[in-house]
Amino acid sequence: MDHAGVLYRRHKEEQKEELENRMFRIFVDGHAGKGNKLTYEQAKWWWRNAGGKPLVVDGRELTVWRTSKNSQIAAPMPLDDLKVHGHVSTNPANGRIYDAGYDFEPKAMAMPQDANIVDKVRITSRNFLNELAIDEHGKGTPFKIVYRYEDKDFE
Repeated sequence: MDHAGVLYRRHKEEQKEELENRMFRIFVDGHAGKGNKLTYEQAKWWWRNAGGKPLVVDGRELTVWRTSKNSQIAAPMPLDDLKVHGHVSTNPANGRIYDAGYDFEPKAMAMPQDANIVDKVRITSRNFLNELAIDEHGKGTPFKIVYRYEDKDFE
């Protein structure tokens, strides 16, 4: 193996170790931390290793897009947000995301009849990413993502 290959392998091993250390801390704390997004890699780790334990995330870090009168998704930029949170529902009184399951059952989001071209792209992207995630995740246990909005929830 050439020098670049050795460095790349070492870098990947360091990333894996960093993820394991970070996820151990999240597992002990029970939350992803104030101001932190739940990344796709972290969600996969939780799916595979946390045995269904709920995970508290900072809902203030997500942007939600309405795709029709009754449908919303986590904004697809970066794509990790959409791959982790997908279709979401918010409380009309305060705009906060309702807690939701992370289960990776094959579910396609229906295309609303009133969807414009942008919404069609968003929903098609969401469905495509969901199918990719199902293939990538492998065996695991569904868990609940609990969205919180107060600093005290992350102490």
